[in-house]
Parts: sequence; C-alpha cells; structure tokens
Amino acid sequence: MPSLQSSGFLPIATAGLSPATVLTCDLFIQRPGRPSADLYRGQNYPLVADDLDRLRADGIKHLYIRLGDADAYRAYLCEHVLHQTQIPATVRLSALREVTRVAFEDAVTSGDKDSS
Repeated sequence: MPSLQSSGFLPIATAGLSPATVLTCDLFIQRPGRPSADLYRGQNYPLVADDLDRLRADGIKHLYIRLGDADAYRAYLCEHVLHQTQIPATVRLSALREVTRVAFEDAVTSGDKDSS
C-alpha cells in the first residue's frame, strides 16, 4: 500500500496549528485503517480551538496537505506561530522544526522530480 507522501501529501503536525487562523491550503486526514486521505478542512476555513482539541484527544498528531502547498504552509507557520511572542517558546521551537522538516521534504521531493 503506497504511503500518503508517495501519493502527493505532506504530513503536518497538529501541534503547529493555531486556532482561529486560516490556512490557504486544504487539510486532509487519514482515518485509521484507511489507505487514503479524506478532506478534513477546506482552505480559507479557520480551525477553532475545539477542532484542535478534538484532534489531539483522538490521538491525531498529523494532518496532511498537498505537496504543492508546502510554501503556503511554511508562510502560515512563519506568520502565525514563529513570530508570535505570546505563543510559548516550546511551541515556536516545534514550529521551527516543522518549517525545517517541510522545507527539507519539499526539497527532496523536488529533487526527485528533477532527476526523472
């Protein structure tokens, strides 16, 4: 069974998402036992704290975005998490790791396309 990453999706940590902010990309979720991703939240539809609390309570640590939305996700993290001093430093550090991971995965994926 192919992974979601090989199907064009990039995992993003729910810990890096901020309530009441809008991502300009669709969010997908992989339900237990399902090989594919289902649309969880359409772009420009804000997450609320209850959404994030429910995901975390259900043990869902990652949602997914399309690989082509990696730049929009990095911009979101920079604008809504990294530069917000009211957000705890541990959360901002986690977001910084996430930005680095997304950039690395995007670069690797782009490199794969360039080599074909």
